[in-house]
Amino acid sequence: MGNDKVEWLEKQKRKNNVVIQGKKLDTNDTEILKEGMKAMIEQELEITVQVKSAYKLGEKTCLIELEREEDKVNIMKNKYKLKNNKEERIFINQDETKKEREKAKKLKKENTGQKLKVTDLANEKDKNRKVNQKKEIIWKIGTWNVRSIQGKEKELEEEFDDLGLDLLAVTETKKKGKGLLKTDAEHLFIYSGVQERNRASAGVGCIIHRKLSQQVHEWKGWSERILSIEIKDNEEHIKTIIIVYGPNEDDKAQTKDTFWEDLTIITEEAKGKSGDLAGQASAQDRLDQSIFVQHLTQHLGNQMQHCRQERHLVKTTFGDSG
Repeated sequence: MGNDKVEWLEKQKRKNNVVIQGKKLDTNDTEILKEGMKAMIEQELEITVQVKSAYKLGEKTCLIELEREEDKVNIMKNKYKLKNNKEERIFINQDETKKEREKAKKLKKENTGQKLKVTDLANEKDKNRKVNQKKEIIWKIGTWNVRSIQGKEKELEEEFDDLGLDLLAVTETKKKGKGLLKTDAEHLFIYSGVQERNRASAGVGCIIHRKLSQQVHEWKGWSERILSIEIKDNEEHIKTIIIVYGPNEDDKAQTKDTFWEDLTIITEEAKGKSGDLAGQASAQDRLDQSIFVQHLTQHLGNQMQHCRQERHLVKTTFGDSG
């Protein structure tokens, strides 16, 4: 049996599972654990679920198998409510396969991030500007699917300035490699694409206004489809911007699976750095701690479901209807 088939079977076995960590377990009895975990989930998350089985993996770790996949979706959607428990730090995560766990470790190890030398990138005039002390931070964000950035740099910058944007997410750039550069108007452009030896495809990037260049803390080019940028606001809180160019319906299954696996890992890491993501943010009043800027494809349903579960603010582009 091929490795891909084995991995698929492993995922199927775990598709209705979650792992709960942080809750002290006083028994090994599976029936008692089952009832206890069901009661805890329903009380903490304020939902109703059907638990099929529960197994103790450690003093504070329990594997839960649910009767229905929709129960798992509901749990992942409402797990943010665990923050209301001030006595115990309880976490709920997907039951990952060995391959998925190894991939997560590898991504964290390889993508330690590139710290920006702000002194080299910042506009000198911005250095002397007074810091805005208002607690409410509003950034004007745009998105643009450029279908190759080659030869369109000047047009992009002109539109960026004319619209008064703070951030512009650019998708399908077809720009190879990873890096950052300054535009003619001293704005910052960060990009992530395929390796130089590969054929140009996909590609994501972000134009950041020069007034924010000093506040860019870290960035990671995860792939030609995902780029994350951490920006400090005036309160020194980190906002994570994730630019995503999703796969099409006719792309290979492996491409789509890899994309969603990577995106799950990245959002979990962003939550760990950014803190509470549970606030009900809106485009009109404030930014959520983690913002998805996406070019939606025929996988709109999957992407929106993911964002609802993770409670992210979404900004998107749409193609021509004709």
